[in-house]
Amino acid sequence: MYIPDPVCWTEAPETYGDLRKQRRRWHRGLLESLWRHRPLLWNPKYGSIGLLSFPYFWFIELLGPVVELAGYIVMVLSLFLGSIYVEFALLLLAVSVLYGSLLSAAAVLFEEWTERKFPNVSDFVWLFFFALTETFWYRPLTAWWRCEGIIDAIRRQKQWGSIKRKGVSV
Repeated sequence: MYIPDPVCWTEAPETYGDLRKQRRRWHRGLLESLWRHRPLLWNPKYGSIGLLSFPYFWFIELLGPVVELAGYIVMVLSLFLGSIYVEFALLLLAVSVLYGSLLSAAAVLFEEWTERKFPNVSDFVWLFFFALTETFWYRPLTAWWRCEGIIDAIRRQKQWGSIKRKGVSV
């Protein structure tokens, strides 16, 4: 059987607390899975999976939030200690924020343009607003939660937790 446009639905968490639990759980699961299969890392026997895909998940997906949070901390400390070229740092921040915001906003625009998902214009405007502002609040927040997930995995926390579900409506 061939399905030209497969779709998979999942239920999004309704609260920040549930979103936090989900992101911590996902990142803990990522570390546990990577650790269990660590012999694949840099192993040419597994071809591109061992040499490209697996290192990507270790260094970009798993450690990305650690590097991101460390970058925030170093930048703030550097500003307070006066050990940074402020004009360049602000320019770099502006370019980074603009780039990330434009990518997110473009994704929202293209989705609406191709799929027409939002019958109510105000829903689309809100989503577009969040796409433009996520760099300031959502990214740091999820990076923090993902780091908590790493800590949970290191502490070998075994409980998986649960999220309140309402059901998916399409």
